[in-house]
Amino acid sequence: MIAIDFDHFKELNDQFGHALGDKVLEAFGEALNSCSRDTDICARMGGDEFFWIQPHSSVNDARKATERLRERFTEQLKPLEVECSLSIGIQLHSMVLDDNLLLAADKTMYRAKVQGRATTVVDGKL
Repeated sequence: MIAIDFDHFKELNDQFGHALGDKVLEAFGEALNSCSRDTDICARMGGDEFFWIQPHSSVNDARKATERLRERFTEQLKPLEVECSLSIGIQLHSMVLDDNLLLAADKTMYRAKVQGRATTVVDGKL
């Protein structure tokens, strides 16, 4: 389970307008789709927060996938002439998908924000 949140997205909307913010969201969606496998599930939870479920992935697989996502997102943003970083939390657990796993992934992502944003934090326990 991977939780992803844009860094300073409100400020981006305030500075450049919601039309550009929408284009940033679209660019992220394209990047996420291009990095996802057929077995993955991607969902926008609201605003600028997303979950990316990667069944049967190791820590190494998830880290590599999130780094590819960062690279593709950066490429997608070049034509918009704007920068936007991502805080990412990876929660590893072999349990069924439920609210506890979503909450744990979300908390892990917020740890990434506390550690300076534009980073990835991994946690393997609930």
